[in-house]
Amino acid sequence: MNRTRDTHPDNKYKVRVLGSKVLCVASISNYEEFDGQQQRDWAAYIGAVIGWNHDEEWEEVADLGDKLTEEIAIAIWPSLKDIPYRR
Repeated sequence: MNRTRDTHPDNKYKVRVLGSKVLCVASISNYEEFDGQQQRDWAAYIGAVIGWNHDEEWEEVADLGDKLTEEIAIAIWPSLKDIPYRR
């Protein structure tokens, strides 16, 4: 299951299933700087889930999961490597 979810105008989430009970979620944010420039950054989180319904469980990982290092996150989502990783 590799899904992109547009849940909020300023955030986009990508979900990657690593195992039936382990999900990774990339949170991609768009925001406006003080000078009016649009900026983007992202971070990835991992977490254990019950594994009954990934369509519902991914949000808990996005909110409460452990943040991955940039190197591991890029290995999972290489297409995001050109977007700054959130510190």
